Amino acid sequence: PRDFVSGKFKIRSTPTLPTDEDLLKTITSGIAGTSMPSWAALPEQDRRALVAHVKSFSETFRAQPVGTSVAIRQAPPVTPRLLATGKDLYEQAGCFDCHGRSGKGDGPAAATLKDEWGYPITPYDFTIPGKMKGGSTVKDIYRTLTVGIGGTPMPSYDEALTEEERRAIAYYVRSLAGKKA
Repeated sequence: PRDFVSGKFKIRSTPTLPTDEDLLKTITSGIAGTSMPSWAALPEQDRRALVAHVKSFSETFRAQPVGTSVAIRQAPPVTPRLLATGKDLYEQAGCFDCHGRSGKGDGPAAATLKDEWGYPITPYDFTIPGKMKGGSTVKDIYRTLTVGIGGTPMPSYDEALTEEERRAIAYYVRSLAGKKA
């Protein structure tokens, strides 16, 4: 389960702390492939009260300002050229080191990865459709490439790759699950 005291959250739209909307989305939708269920059946007021309660566990929310959500522009239509560019960039950026060349989470570094608490962590298998914890749309994958995943070895590529390069990788990663972006 998430360590709320540390103030490190995997799923967020900012490079730092999650926004209230990020936490509300997680509480409302749950997290695919984990034991975190959807609490959409609760009234929104109760879900918002849970957001406040989760934030109360960590001094980090009182000590640091919450970041601004990354802006995500409308994506261009997917093309074979965009997918080919994404595949090349996936290789160049070293995504294969953890996720493997075919995206199955079996890269050369996969067995050595640990989260910030020292627990082994398995890179996601992109060939499994619809189960990415942060969401499986091109927009979700782009956001993850932009802000990273807190507490894990998944870095932010915001400064290392351009918006277009991150978008191309997002389309390529989505295609590994047999999905047309």
